[in-house]
Amino acid sequence: MNKSELTLDIEGLRMVAGYAHWIPQLRGLYLDYFEKTFPGWTWNQIIPVLIKAKILVRDTKDPAYGELSQGLYIASDIESVSLWINDGKTEVAVNRKTDQKVSRSEYGRMGHDVSSSAVQESFTSGGKSTLW
Repeated sequence: MNKSELTLDIEGLRMVAGYAHWIPQLRGLYLDYFEKTFPGWTWNQIIPVLIKAKILVRDTKDPAYGELSQGLYIASDIESVSLWINDGKTEVAVNRKTDQKVSRSEYGRMGHDVSSSAVQESFTSGGKSTLW
């Protein structure tokens, strides 16, 4: 099943990251928010995918990152991220701020079979890469 593309700006990511704490996770407090805001999407199709792709990082002291919430940080040049499901895998594209416009870098397919080093290489290159 293919889902519509989900685009989250920084404020949207900050709202989602606010649920990245053990209390809302164990109590399922995020479920109602996700059902109303992102129908058909699950937590595991968003935050874990963005962490695995190193789009979101945990507890960094790097000044190039800004905190969203609950110890999750994002590079300050990212304006938004877009996610969609294709053939059972979450695909991610990053929209970055540039001097002239927002550029879109596609990260490729994300799934449990994607190696972290390949994802990091795709992230730093800013080019289009399809990862299996």
